[in-house]
Amino acid sequence: GFINGFDQVISLPFKPAYRPLIDANPQINSKRIGPMDTATFAIDVSNLGNGRTKCFFEVDYDSLPNDWSALVEDTVILETGEGTKETVFLTVYPPKGFGYHDDIANIRVEVTPTWAEDSNIRGKPEPITVTVESRGLSFIGIEVILPIIILIVLVIIVLYLIFIKKMFKMFIK
Repeated sequence: GFINGFDQVISLPFKPAYRPLIDANPQINSKRIGPMDTATFAIDVSNLGNGRTKCFFEVDYDSLPNDWSALVEDTVILETGEGTKETVFLTVYPPKGFGYHDDIANIRVEVTPTWAEDSNIRGKPEPITVTVESRGLSFIGIEVILPIIILIVLVIIVLYLIFIKKMFKMFIK
């Protein structure tokens, strides 16, 4: 036979799992500065996920050359919705030792998205790399070298004066 059917509307509420998805890009990814200057990079971070997202920023100190330092904001919270964007700043300090510098550093920052309500639910860390060229003359540290230079100049002057006196005595005789 024939089976009678029925229609019924059932409401089945559900909440999808959090999707940690972000887009993080520096506005400029390389800068040339002098050794006495600092380089600041603006990093735009957009929430492409389906919930409020807390992003953690961390400088990869293994990528940082000796005598360089870098600071980045620790966290930012991104609301959901299209066009949700925040800007985070990375500041890079080149070495400032005395002398001429021609240094290049590739600084890497990792951005890790987490669910703002439970930061144990994490996404894959997204790496960002910026390049800084430090070129020019730095006078910081001259206070260490200056006394040595003055001492050498004084020794040369004293030796020169002694030599001139000896030469003068030789001509008088």
